[in-house]
Order: sequence, then C-alpha cells, then structure tokens
Amino acid sequence: MTRSTTKGATAFARREFVAAAGSSGETENAVAIPREHRLGLIATIATGFWFGLVAGPLEVAAILIRDAIDPRIMPELLRVNRNWIWMAPLANLAIFAAATAIASLIVAIRPRSTLVLRWVVFGYCFLTILPVAFAIQGMYVLAYLAITAGVAAFLARRIRERSTEFGRVVTLSLPVLIAFDAIFIGITYRRVQTAEEIAAASLPPAKPASPNVLLIVLDTVRADALGAYGYNRDTTPNLDRLARRGVRFEQARATADWTLPSHASIFTGKWAFETGANVGAALDRSIPTLAEFLSSEGYATGGFAGNAFYCNARFGLDRGFVRYYDYAENRKISTFEILKSNGILFRLFDLAIWWGVAIPGGNCEGRFADTVDREALDWLSSPRRDGRPFFAFLNYTDAHDPFLLPEGNSYQFVNEPVSESDKAMLKTWFDIPKSQLSDRELELARDAYDDCIAYMDKQLGVYLEELERRGELKNTAIVIAGDHGEMWGEHQVYGHSKSLYRGETRVPLIIVAPERGVPAGRVVADPVSLRDIPATVVDLLGLEDRSPFPGRSLARFWKPKDPNALPEEDPILTEVSIRERNLDFESCPPAWQGPMKSLIADGKVYIRNSDGREELYDLAADPREERDLSALPSSRAAIVKFRTQLEQITKHQ
Repeated sequence: MTRSTTKGATAFARREFVAAAGSSGETENAVAIPREHRLGLIATIATGFWFGLVAGPLEVAAILIRDAIDPRIMPELLRVNRNWIWMAPLANLAIFAAATAIASLIVAIRPRSTLVLRWVVFGYCFLTILPVAFAIQGMYVLAYLAITAGVAAFLARRIRERSTEFGRVVTLSLPVLIAFDAIFIGITYRRVQTAEEIAAASLPPAKPASPNVLLIVLDTVRADALGAYGYNRDTTPNLDRLARRGVRFEQARATADWTLPSHASIFTGKWAFETGANVGAALDRSIPTLAEFLSSEGYATGGFAGNAFYCNARFGLDRGFVRYYDYAENRKISTFEILKSNGILFRLFDLAIWWGVAIPGGNCEGRFADTVDREALDWLSSPRRDGRPFFAFLNYTDAHDPFLLPEGNSYQFVNEPVSESDKAMLKTWFDIPKSQLSDRELELARDAYDDCIAYMDKQLGVYLEELERRGELKNTAIVIAGDHGEMWGEHQVYGHSKSLYRGETRVPLIIVAPERGVPAGRVVADPVSLRDIPATVVDLLGLEDRSPFPGRSLARFWKPKDPNALPEEDPILTEVSIRERNLDFESCPPAWQGPMKSLIADGKVYIRNSDGREELYDLAADPREERDLSALPSSRAAIVKFRTQLEQITKHQ
C-alpha cells in the first residue's frame, strides 16, 4: 500500500468517526459528511474495539491502585482468580465484541438516528467506567450505577463535542493499544504460570537429612469430640492411634475462637491481636511466617486449605508457600473464569449462582478432606519438589457447619437417615435461631458433626497411609491441632466465634516425632497455647538459634529440665474481636456484643466480657465451666492478678 493510499484510508476512517460522533463538524473533513449525522459501521466497530482495548488495562490499574490504598478484604475478593491480571483484558475485549456487534446491528437498522449515536457512545463509556467503579469497595449497586452513568454521560458529551480530535486519537492509537494489550497479556500470563517454578528454583539448599514437617489443622474440632480426649464415640480411631505414638496436650487452647486469627497465630507464634488478621484484614506482612522461615531453610512448602474462605491466600496465609491452594476455581483457566474476571460479569454470574442458576463451571468445587489429600499428595509427587524436605500444611474443614458429608458417604452416628429437609436445616445451621429447633434437630446436628469428624479422621488415615507407603512418614515431624472448637448448647451458646468458653477454645494438640526425641504415650496436663507451635517446630528441627518466632517450645514438657531453673509462669490468652460494642446485641452471644478476652493461669480460667463483666472458673475442679467464682471474696486476689496480666500482655494492642 502506498503512502498516499494509507493517508486516504486513515482520513476516511476519521471522517467516518466524526460522522458517527455526531459532531457539528465545522472541520474540512466533516463538511463532506451529510448533516443527518450518519453513523458509519466502520467507526462503530473501530470505536468499540478501541474502548475494549482501553477498558482492560483501566480495570487492572484500578484494582491494583485499590489494593494498594485500601487493604480491606471484601468477601467477593476471595474468589478472584489468580490469573485475573491477564484474564481481565480478555474479558473486556469479549464484552466489547458483544457490545459492538449489537451497536453495529442497531446502526445498520437506524443509520441516520442521532439518538442511536448518543446511546452507542454512552454505552461504550458506561461499559468502560463501570468495572473501574466496582474497584471502589463497599458501595451499593445503585451507587455504582449512578456514579458510572454520570461519568459516562459526561465523557460521551465531551467525545461528541470534540469528535474530530477523538477520531484522530482512535485512529492513531489503535495499533499501539493492540500491541500493548498483546504484550501485557503475554507477559502476565507467563508470570503467573511460572511463579511456582521460579519460587521453587530460588530456594536455597536444605540441610542434609532434614526432617519433613506435616502440620494438620482440624478446623472447628473441639478436643472432647475425639476418642483420645475421652469421647464415648469412636469418632477418631486414626487420630487416637497417632496420639499414642506421641505427646498429647490435654489443655491446649487456641488464641482465638475462629479460623483466621487462630491460623495466623499458628503460623507466626503471635497472639491473635498482634497478627492484624481479622474480619476484612490480612495478616500483617511485617510478621514472618513458619512457611517463610522454612522456605529460607530450603524446604519445599505446600499449603492446602479446606476452609477456602478464611484460609484464603488473600488473608496472607499463603506467604512462604511455593504452592498454596484455596478455592479450586481460583486457579482454573476456562472461558467462564476469563469472563468472570471482568467486574460486571463477575457480579452478574455471582447473582445468577445465588439465585440457583446452573452455570457450567460456575459453582465452586467442594473442599472436603479427600480433595485436600489428593492435592497434597500430587504436590509431593511434583518434580518441582526436587527431593527437598517438605513442609506441608493441610486444613481439614469437614467438621465445620453445615455438617454434611460428601455424596456417597453414609452417616454412622445419626439415628435416622438424613432427609432433604434435614439437609436444608443443616445448610442454614449458622443462621437459624437454635431456640426454634426441636430437640431432635439439635441432636441431629450434633450427630452429623460427629460423623463429619469421623469422615475427616478416615481421610487423615488414608493420607498418612499413603505417606508411609511412599516412605515419607518415617522422617516426618507431625503436628495436629484444632484451630477452634464448637459450642453445643453450653451457656446457651451454639457454634463458634460466639464466646470464649472451653467448647470453643479447648482444642486437640498432638505432636508425633519419634526421630526428633518426642516420646510416645506422653500426656501433658499443663495448659498450653497454639501460639507455641512455630517455636516448637523450629526446635524439633534444630533451628531454634535462628528462630524469629515468639512463644516457647513445647519440647520443654519432655526435654530434661534444669533443676536450678525457676518455674516460668506463662498465661495463655484467647480473644475474639469480631464486633465492637453494640447495645443492640444484648440478646446475642457474648462475642457478638463486643470484644472479649480470656486468660488461663494458676489453674483458673478468667474471662472478661465486652461490658467489663468478669468470670472466673476453676480449671481442675470445674472443667465444664459451670460455676462462676468471680463474685466470691476469695477470688478477689486472683481477679486482680488476671487484670494485671491481661494489661501487660495487651498493652501494645
């Protein structure tokens, strides 16, 4: 094509755009266009394509800026695909391809309509701005639509007023935008796909003969639901056998009564309030995690979370893990996931799924223990592990409500078959006022909880058996803990994140590492905190001299003691702060009325409620916490001491 021919084509395209924009067009080119403002198909298609190329990078930039200045984590962010950064431009191109096709059809039918022209330009602007507006968190849908409509109307008017200049911009920038989007998509795709490979390759050499570390967290499992802790049902034969091979802690306490802050403490050794992890807030990035430390020691690290919501990578629990799995769809590459990466389609699909519309690939996969096992075992077989010692974190969430087993599994503790109405009740267990349920329904829920624990224990047995078959188990230090428990009517409380009574805070803790000097069959009666897990792991590995973790190694309960050492008092803190004080919640569970804190020391349990009310229980004489001693004159000294200890521990909160 000659230079003159190219100039002619460019001028023609620009004239078509000027005509399409409906300019009063007092320019030389515009004079030749009929005054009926004919909307050209070429201009319609070119402009739509141009907006599609611009919209993707704009949405990506808006989200990156949002994440940089607004650290809040909204629930919808937890289901954002890890590949979104390159998927979003493709999704916007798909949206504008559809929009341009519709606009072109309308233009072909009504080529002389100024009203059509205005709506097409407005529509392009609206589809570009709305995903950017969605990057602003916490507004109502109508607010997003109103803001977008206002901005789009302003831009559309300006485009019509300066149609000649805008046409020139479209003509000249199209090749640049095509090249930019293609390069951006290619680079970001490559970066996401090779992230694990690069991370694995950058690990330093591991110390020879280093033992593996297996950390398994039993989500929502209270200690007394296990046979090893005296339960009268045979819910956990595999865990019970494992407990006999190592040390079982009779009075292990979580640092919080719900998943996120408890896991944050397990990973960092910090008290829950020190981690920063809470509703809508991620783990403080300045705090080192166990996975980060072990990665620096040459360990292959993999995390596999059944509780994909509060163990989501967005909350920072993935830090240090070369491979980390939460929601299965967050790592899928499919047409649905590409389209969902656009803010508009994301909300439309989410709304459709909420209304029960079946969308192929739209509903998230279950995160039962068998899935977690399979992912963890596949990772161990990955060539990227390269023979390194591993640190594997598995979160089993089967005991969390709605207490339903995977399809194909039968209930053994439920007294009668679980009907569809029973399943419907269990699915809404968290929200149903328990006073509205019959005794049979309450009993059914508890039985189903036990069945879910039994299923989880079965899958744990399968996983450990496979590790043993592969020869991985012998040189593996195993730590198994619950992150919090579940209340079943004690103190008229059901569920978790509701109180700081022992049903929620007392959890199983078992350590098995015979090759590292951990004795078999030992039971520790002293109260201990899950915050000591990181310090214990690095101690078992012989790396305590480089440990960045606070807390004290639990090996003190089986290692020889210095007879001249003074006894150390170590108060155990548990807390919950999911809500600020609100008088409207007087009839709600204690933790929903405001922040609460609990300490265990000197054989007693101290609880401070959000309204300042204090409770005191004798840990040995009243393990079920049924007799509050706080009003007794003899308890005065103990309460004063607890107040002082609590102030010292939380003085920097």
